[in-house]
Amino acid sequence: KLPAKNKKVVMCLGDSFTEGACVTMQHSYPYLLGQYAAAVDSNRAVMNAGTSGNDPFYEFKTLQKLTDSFNVGTAIFLLNPSDIEDVVCRGGNERFYPDGTLHFRPTPWWERLYGLSMIFRLVTHNVFKLDYHFYTKANYELLRQQSILERREHFKNVIIPFCKEKNITLIVAIHP
Repeated sequence: KLPAKNKKVVMCLGDSFTEGACVTMQHSYPYLLGQYAAAVDSNRAVMNAGTSGNDPFYEFKTLQKLTDSFNVGTAIFLLNPSDIEDVVCRGGNERFYPDGTLHFRPTPWWERLYGLSMIFRLVTHNVFKLDYHFYTKANYELLRQQSILERREHFKNVIIPFCKEKNITLIVAIHP
């Protein structure tokens, strides 16, 4: 159910937790927040814009797009540790090309062989010591730290200025 045009919208952005994966919609936090908001302020509506597998870079694109259609007064970004891994594997803001296409980080040329051969998997993990994302422990940790910094810079340089320009109250919440 989409909010009416005259309502001030609280937009909940996040991944599966926000979307309400594995629970009935009535048990998702945006639904419960919406029930509270409706009881306190009849001019406010809560919109669940969470999508399983999202990360803050993708969520910002969602916020940008939906701000044109709805009277967004508050944006809640719900972050968790899986967002870091998503950015390590997919990339950050650089994956969004100006023409609207999306390009993830490239995978190794031998990934198809990995998918077909258990022996190749054994060699990949036990001989070359690569994790399930095909990184060494040291390389993954470096990419993880870069991901955290990149996400912080994206909030500081892109999301916060956008919210200020559009007069949107930004709330960032972190859950384990």
